[in-house]
Amino acid sequence: MIYNFNFYITKDGAPYVTTETAAAYLADVLENRTTSDKPLLEYRISTDLRASSQTDLLEQERQYLISIISGLPVDNYFKGRLAHPMVADIVDGVPTEVKLWQLRSQLAILGMEQIVTIAITSLPESTDAEKEFKVKAQNAWERADNVYRLSPTVTMIQQLLGLSDQQTDDIFKAAYLIEA
Repeated sequence: MIYNFNFYITKDGAPYVTTETAAAYLADVLENRTTSDKPLLEYRISTDLRASSQTDLLEQERQYLISIISGLPVDNYFKGRLAHPMVADIVDGVPTEVKLWQLRSQLAILGMEQIVTIAITSLPESTDAEKEFKVKAQNAWERADNVYRLSPTVTMIQQLLGLSDQQTDDIFKAAYLIEA
């Protein structure tokens, strides 16, 4: 998912801590880290941010960058504003996560809940990796609190059902609006 950091961190309309854009600040942080277990990832992100103020991150990369921001020696307000593009509930109009009950409700409304259940129980189990994935998918479908739009399970089910990204996004958008 693409995250845009082309903004100034302000509070009450005034610059807060720095007058640099969040992209420039974050690029500096990544370039100046002396201890890193993922220097190539950090270099790629900082290069992206310098070039366009945005970066394309996988879920694991997003979590890694959030952990770096969380460890910065700045106050929580600044950390929160800096991390905001990655922790927003909705990115590009699509919820990043919904409650499992919301997703299952929307799928039931669409007549797809049973189809998803069958798809999950029909996942292959030929290899240890497939068995592990199936167990995780089944547990998520039955017990998860939240379902992440970009999770491996959602991606797999989307492919199995032949759903486009737009169709899956639309399901998440509708599920997000369901209230108890």
